[in-house]
Amino acid sequence: MSYNGYRNSATWGVALIFGNDYGYYQLSREWVEACARKGMTKAQAKGRIAELIENEVDHEWDGAYDAVARVGPIASQLLPSLGSMEIDYGEVADGMLEDYSDLRKECASSSARPKAGSAACKSKAPARKSPAKSSKPKSKTAGRR
Repeated sequence: MSYNGYRNSATWGVALIFGNDYGYYQLSREWVEACARKGMTKAQAKGRIAELIENEVDHEWDGAYDAVARVGPIASQLLPSLGSMEIDYGEVADGMLEDYSDLRKECASSSARPKAGSAACKSKAPARKSPAKSSKPKSKTAGRR
């Protein structure tokens, strides 16, 4: 059974967080760029990123179990069933790697392997426009009495 295009709701939830939480999004971009700089194939990058996602989720679960233990017996009983849902980390990684081939080509074409976040290895974002300057000259006497 699928959930919003993902294998299940747990997989969708993890993908949603990595795609919408700014900190996790930046982290995932760093992972993708690092794989591209290392020249990994898409399959290799998928495996590595899936492993990194799983480690991050495991770290979060450890904190959740500790917090729920302090909340009370009902939450403590419910948490193990939530944790039993199988997250497809590879499917989450696939979503992060949609533009991987282009990114890898950009990194490979650079002679001096750029650092994460540099123009050659960064996903293409629209250029920021500078604010339009007024063509009307300011008066030297403006604001004077």
